[in-house]
Amino acid sequence: DQVRWRTRPEAHLAPYLIDTGTINALRAHLVGAEGAVVYECVWLQSEYIHSFARRKNPSAGNRGDPDFGGFYVSGGIFLTGEKRPWKASSAVFGRVRPKKNFSIEKIKEGYIGAWELVARYSYLDLNDSGIKGGILGDVSVGVNWYLNPNLRFMVDYVWADKKGLGAANSGHADMVLIRGQVIF
Repeated sequence: DQVRWRTRPEAHLAPYLIDTGTINALRAHLVGAEGAVVYECVWLQSEYIHSFARRKNPSAGNRGDPDFGGFYVSGGIFLTGEKRPWKASSAVFGRVRPKKNFSIEKIKEGYIGAWELVARYSYLDLNDSGIKGGILGDVSVGVNWYLNPNLRFMVDYVWADKKGLGAANSGHADMVLIRGQVIF
């Protein structure tokens, strides 16, 4: 009977920056398209999603049925020549396997793991039909270091720009994220 859209910037520990609040709805639909391409050591991925809600009481002072849209574009390049594997059977990227796993003893011989530069732009507009959920645009850049197929370290900088209702609800946030990941 109710739907709600909200999001954080590109950091799961950050608070929600834009939010539609609860919408009394009969139903909601999501429609999206996603694409990815890999060429040698460069990859690019993008997705667009659009949501439609059918309100329960369209005559109860609201301005019709809302719909919201958002997208992201992300890409990267491997400085050490690796290629991001594509798994066609499940339509996802596979695990990155460095050409030469990191080894402190063999670092002079090029055993430095895989190094990747990445960037992403995300945008979501939650304003429509009298709902002022806000608009959020994120820009992020980062470096990924794959020591071996099972261990990765990431450092990202995220700049989030929020446009809300009035100056008090607008602004931006700067975040630096550091993450280690063990893959079993």
